Amino acid sequence: TYLERLIALATVGLGAAVSALVLFGSFGFEVHNGGAYLVSVALAVSSTLVFAGFRGLASAIGADEIRKMLRTTGKLMPAILVSLAAHLAMFGAYVVLVRAFVPGIDIATLAPAIMIVMFAAGLPVSWAGWGLREFGAVYAFSAIGVPGEAAVVVAVIVGAVSLLVALAAGAAVVVDS
Repeated sequence: TYLERLIALATVGLGAAVSALVLFGSFGFEVHNGGAYLVSVALAVSSTLVFAGFRGLASAIGADEIRKMLRTTGKLMPAILVSLAAHLAMFGAYVVLVRAFVPGIDIATLAPAIMIVMFAAGLPVSWAGWGLREFGAVYAFSAIGVPGEAAVVVAVIVGAVSLLVALAAGAAVVVDS
């Protein structure tokens, strides 16, 4: 679901932002190449929420509704934990595969690049991260000395295995029903 995708994206989003700063020294945000549009959309959404949304939300939702939402948030904890476990498994897969191509690479150098690739693959603008995962891998892994060809191979293997795991889990649910 979209909520699960947002939870998964949120679990690596902050790590990816910190990783971009560690790896590249900045976010690479260029105002003249579309950044200005992103800033204007972000400011418009933020100001709408601040001026209308929060005040309207507070007056429309009573204390009972807020308690119900907090209980629902507690029910999301299993999804958060499963997402975290999946990200740790994927992180491990990237470490093993990249080190197969570049054996001497330091984990402290590799970890930020992996976080960026995982975040890019989690953005809900492609089908299961395809394309973004490979582009992100070439961009981030090349910055730490991994050849572009190896980065693409690693990303495709991780994507294919992730897809196979998801298909197997879906099949198990269908068979169990």
